[in-house]
Amino acid sequence: MQPGTDASTDPFATDPTGGNIEPTGITDPNETQIPTDFTYNTGDPTTPPETTPSGEVNPPSPVINPTEGNSNPSAQTDPSEPSAPAIKLNKTSLSLKAGQTFKLTVNSQGVKAQFKSSKTKTASVNSSGVVTALKKGSSDIIVTVSGKTLTCKVKVTSNPTAKIKKKAVKSSKVYKIEKGKKLTVKITGKAKAINNVYKSSKKKIAKVISKKKATTVKIKGYKKGKATITLKINKVKKIKIKVKVV
Repeated sequence: MQPGTDASTDPFATDPTGGNIEPTGITDPNETQIPTDFTYNTGDPTTPPETTPSGEVNPPSPVINPTEGNSNPSAQTDPSEPSAPAIKLNKTSLSLKAGQTFKLTVNSQGVKAQFKSSKTKTASVNSSGVVTALKKGSSDIIVTVSGKTLTCKVKVTSNPTAKIKKKAVKSSKVYKIEKGKKLTVKITGKAKAINNVYKSSKKKIAKVISKKKATTVKIKGYKKGKATITLKINKVKKIKIKVKVV
């Protein structure tokens, strides 16, 4: 030990028992070093590593983080949450009389549905899903929503009709009208949103004087002669009335 040097700080000081005091802060290059920043295979950093018979240190087993491989744990499906209900129509089949309407809806809110009729002369449907029965027959209303196709089968059980004095109009019969007078025709099965179409073969003899939305139609005779009045109801059903002004 050099003069003025404390044995506790001198790396080369002699052990009082005769040996050298092991220098502090000096590492033996032949000694296996244990990293200070790893976790032992037991998961306890204070547990010493396993060694082989030759004194070599076995590498520690990696510690697996249970959250690794899932960058967004919150994105996992919660089994307690209910799944979204299947998209359905409020009706899959309808039976309507001519002139009646029904609104089809789907149970998916906030999603726009597209409606289409397979036979537009039997039953029509608008962009809001309102089905209108036009004349006797069957039609499929096809609904497309969120890439899915749904169908409602519509059966129209009757045709629009026209009656004179509570009897159905006969195309073979000739109805008399006095000059200046009117013949009244009652229409059933007309859709409210669809206007009637009127036509007279001889307007100077007789023609319809009622509004296009009327269900009670008036035919007025102007001068003597014969004419054929055609009523078109729901834009699909034609009814011809033969008249004679006397």
